[in-house]
Amino acid sequence: MTRYLSATVLAVLATLACLYFMTRLINQPKAPPAAPPLARVEPAAAVPPPKPPKQPEETKPQPRTAMTMPGVESLAPTAPTAVTAVMKGQPSAINPTVGPMTLKMEQPPFTAGNDGVATPLVRMDPRYPADAARDGKEGWVKLRFTINTAGLVDDIQVIDASPKRIFNRAAIDALRKWRYQPQMRDGKPEDLHNQEVVLDFKLNQPA
Repeated sequence: MTRYLSATVLAVLATLACLYFMTRLINQPKAPPAAPPLARVEPAAAVPPPKPPKQPEETKPQPRTAMTMPGVESLAPTAPTAVTAVMKGQPSAINPTVGPMTLKMEQPPFTAGNDGVATPLVRMDPRYPADAARDGKEGWVKLRFTINTAGLVDDIQVIDASPKRIFNRAAIDALRKWRYQPQMRDGKPEDLHNQEVVLDFKLNQPA
């Protein structure tokens, strides 16, 4: 009987001791919760400014090199042979360096109403045709023309030529560039018809 009482007392004491320790554990102050770790913010890297676009480089043109074909010789241009068209007849006072010419001008009879006759101002020498110069041909062309109120040459006609058609174009082109002081009547210019001229084409002879 005593054994059971002792065991009961020990059990009660053990229970009380357990309750005491549990109460102490419950009443202990709780530790404050740990602060969450601060997130580390990395500083943003500085973005470099955009680079300006590159200017396109100017391509210098490459110098062209002359291409030579084997077996072909380069021909240097030769200066044309100078030829002159000489006009026959009495010398002209307009251009003393040009040869003489034959010029027939039909003038009306002078009266009190006439203010003046046509006067030559500009005379262009004809250009010697290259084919005729190469072949050594000479000749002449007789032309009829009109001096209009502006002093220009109109209505050019070939009356005769020797040889035929060789020097016609050169003579007409030269005569068309001639200029005159027109004939005046009562203070007004008037046309002067049926004028004739002979242009003589001769090659320079070596001295």
